[in-house]
Amino acid sequence: MPTRRLRAATKVFGRQTPALRHLWWHIRARSPWERNRQLRVAKTFVRTNGLAVRSGPFAGMRYPPEAVAATITVPKLLGVFELELHPALEKVIDKENQIRVILNVGCAEGYYAVGLALKLPGTTVHAFDADPSFRLMCSRMASLNGVADCISIHGAVTAADLQKFLQTENVFVVCDCEGCELELLDPDRAPGLRTATIIVELHDFVDDRTCSAIFRRFRETHQIEIISSSVRDPRTYPELDGFSDGDAALAVSEFRPGPMEWAWMQPLSHV
Repeated sequence: MPTRRLRAATKVFGRQTPALRHLWWHIRARSPWERNRQLRVAKTFVRTNGLAVRSGPFAGMRYPPEAVAATITVPKLLGVFELELHPALEKVIDKENQIRVILNVGCAEGYYAVGLALKLPGTTVHAFDADPSFRLMCSRMASLNGVADCISIHGAVTAADLQKFLQTENVFVVCDCEGCELELLDPDRAPGLRTATIIVELHDFVDDRTCSAIFRRFRETHQIEIISSSVRDPRTYPELDGFSDGDAALAVSEFRPGPMEWAWMQPLSHV
C-alpha cells in the first residue's frame, strides 16, 4: 500500500518534492517484519473487538475488513487516533448547523470523511486522495456506513481546484497532505480559505517553514491554536489487556517520525 501511494503521488507531484521524501520515510522506516507484526496485532484486536470504532467523536463508525491490512487500524478502532484533535472536532460537531461543506484533503480510507459525514448529516463531503486504492476503500467505507450519497471522492487537488469547493460559507477543511500544505493552503490562490474552519497537520520535519508560513498566512483572518501530539499509554485501554507490552505499544502507535503539530484555525468571524 505505501508503495502504491508513492507511485500515485509521484504522478501528481514529481519525484523530488518534500512530500515524496516524506512518503519514502514512511515506507522505509518500518521493516517488513514490523509491518507484519502490526498486521498481526491488528487482526488479533479485530477478532476480539470487531470492526466498529469504540470511542471518540466517531464512535460506532464501521470499518470494512480490507482496511485492516491497509491503514493504521487499531488506534482508529479504539477511537484514539489523533486524540489531540478530539476537542476541536467535538466543537465543530457541536456547531452542526454552521457547517455546510467538508473538504478532507488526504482522506486515506475515510476516517475523517466518513466520520464527519455520520456526525454532520446534511453536509456535503468532498474527499481527496492521490492513491486510487484509498479512494476505493473510502467509497466502500462510505457505503458500509450509509453515507455514500453525501460523499464525493476525488483524486489529487491543487489550490486552484480547492477554491472551486470553497465558494460557499461554512466550510470545514481537514488537511493531511503529506507535506503539501504549503502548496495547498494558500489564501492568495484559494481565497475561500479565509473564511473556512481548518485543521491541518503540519509537517515541519519535511519543510521547516511550514508552521511559520501557515501562521503568517492566516493570522489576520483566524484564531490559531497549535496542538501538539502526546504520548499514548497503551495500558489505559482495557481492550489491550491481553496483549504483551510490546504488542500493546505497537497497537496504539501512529508511526510518526517524532512529535507532531496541527494548526486548529477558526475564522475570526465565527469565533
